[in-house]
Parts: sequence; C-alpha cells; structure tokens
Amino acid sequence: GIIVIGGLHHLALSGGLGGDALGGRSRGSGGTGGQTPAAPTCPEWSLGGAEIRMTGGATETREVVAGGSVNLFDNQCGIQAHGYVAEAPDFSLYYDPAGSTTPLRISVQGQCDTTLLVNDPTTAWLFNDDATDLQPALEIADAQSGRYDIWVGTFGSSTCNTSITFSAAAAAPQAPATGK
Repeated sequence: GIIVIGGLHHLALSGGLGGDALGGRSRGSGGTGGQTPAAPTCPEWSLGGAEIRMTGGATETREVVAGGSVNLFDNQCGIQAHGYVAEAPDFSLYYDPAGSTTPLRISVQGQCDTTLLVNDPTTAWLFNDDATDLQPALEIADAQSGRYDIWVGTFGSSTCNTSITFSAAAAAPQAPATGK
C-alpha cells in the first residue's frame, strides 16, 4: 500500500491490508502450530539515511561504505534490482530544483563493483549498475522537489569504500568540434 508521512508518498515494501506493518500477517498463533516464514528483509525508506539538502545548481560529494546484508538478487522485495544493500538508505536527499531544469545526476565511484538504488518522491524505484565500467549513475530529468532515498550497493556480498556525487549543476559547455 501507499503510506503518506509528512506529505511524502512512499510505497510500502511489505505488508498488506489488515496485517501488521512489518510483515502483512496478523499477530497471534496460527491454527497449525507451525511458524510463519519471516518476511524478507528489504530496503526500507522509512529508516532514513544521512540527510542532504540540495537545490538546483548545486553539487555535493560524500564518502560512504557500499553494500549491506539485504540480497536483492532473489527479488523477494519486488524491486527490479540486484546486488547487496543495507536495509536503511545511505542518504535521504531533500531536493529543491529552485526553478532549474538541469537533470539531477547521482553517480558512484568505488573500489569495487557498485550499484545504485533510489526511491524517488513518487515512490518509484530507480536502479543502475555499471553505467561507466563497474560504477553506477542515474540521471533524473525533470527531477521534482522532494525526498530521494538512496542506497549505494555492491554487486558482490562484500562491502567497499566509495564516494557518491549528487549534481544538479549545468554541464560544462563543450568546445565545438572542429571538422577537417
């Protein structure tokens, strides 16, 4: 379902109508005496990450350890992604384009094969792996105001040191090509 907190809409990753918020199951004993399988651990936007506030035209780079214990390969979370991330986002980016029409770019440079997972203000999941060699990047055209929850993951199960860059600055002008 969709959860509205503070005016932001986010898709609930697990749960259902009538169940508890953690697993979609009612509390209490099951009639069979057996144990109910545990709900998968999934990326959870509501845990929040390190806050970054940014307006159009700005650029910021942060250091972060990529990876985590949440395995996205098995698709139990309903997200079209792969690799390993932490349960909580690494960052919660509060973005205000401030009239800028420049795309919001998010890119990672790491010491291993990294991935990038974003839950945008509309609750859509965005994912990239290997935009440049083994490093991910996303460009969000017409990025709207709001909260972007961001996970820096790894393709393999080991973690590694990375830096992530958030940029809403205009691209540097390119020199005109010279023809021969």
